[in-house]
Amino acid sequence: MHACKLSDILSDEEIGFLHDAMESAMGEAEEVLERHKSEEPPLFDVQTTGEAAEDYVNLVASQKRRLEALQRIYNLCEGG
Repeated sequence: MHACKLSDILSDEEIGFLHDAMESAMGEAEEVLERHKSEEPPLFDVQTTGEAAEDYVNLVASQKRRLEALQRIYNLCEGG
């Protein structure tokens, strides 16, 4: 089975644009993750402390998965 490379379907310029977009998205994701990790979990009037903690953990985990996915895409760009 042949693995398709980005350079098989995108021009060098398009790969460059994608690369720039991935760098920008990763920077944003890292900032959001750091902000979430450094802040106290928000507690709404209708939530228990446990529910707020669970929401917080899910939010941080989701942001980590986002960053990992962006990093994989970025690495694909680097490989062409």
